[in-house]
Amino acid sequence: MVLRRLALLSALLPACVAAHGSTLHLQIIGSDGAALEHAVAYFDVESGTATAGTHAEMDHRDMQYQPHVLPVQRGTLVDFPNRDQVRHHVYSFSPAKRFELPLYSGRPAEPVLFDVAGSVVLGCNIHDHMVGYILVLDSAHFAAAGDDGGYRLTRPSDADDAELVIWHPVLERQGAVHRQVVAADVGDLVVELDVLDEPPAGPEGLQHQRRRGLEERFQRHRGHD
Repeated sequence: MVLRRLALLSALLPACVAAHGSTLHLQIIGSDGAALEHAVAYFDVESGTATAGTHAEMDHRDMQYQPHVLPVQRGTLVDFPNRDQVRHHVYSFSPAKRFELPLYSGRPAEPVLFDVAGSVVLGCNIHDHMVGYILVLDSAHFAAAGDDGGYRLTRPSDADDAELVIWHPVLERQGAVHRQVVAADVGDLVVELDVLDEPPAGPEGLQHQRRRGLEERFQRHRGHD
């Protein structure tokens, strides 16, 4: 259903986009009619690596990764501050970034460099319910949801026809990470996907979960490479 809806959207998009300058104002709607908060939209262009020293943060708050999905340009340094009163143990086995931050509180001494494009699924070796995503992009033209639920992207100035890509964790697990639609221009656009945001699980879910090894838990969440 997701693939069929996106294929239809690909055919309709050029007629739906009006020229309003160099910024695309995008609303991504789920199958329940509500705005999707955990998607990432980007133009599929090669922008090289991020400016040296570019930083981003993936917080630990209320025993969750916040934001649930963090898009960054390749070459970004990501800090993992722990603002909880308990310690966390961050790890990922994703091909784009395999790393571990052993049990800690506060802020690790060094950020983690994300220098390979791809999706990175994060887990916590102490709290099974904690799952987050870092989407590492070659493009500098990307957006996560703003405070109003909308996505605002600057169109690449050197591309006559820029290709728009929409990513969501549910599409990741269904093997449809990158479904591309052609944007002949920019303006206002509403995209509907047949998916729902999955709210990050809370710690109360732990009592229903069986302890698993790091590799098994990662396989459960990452889906298809």
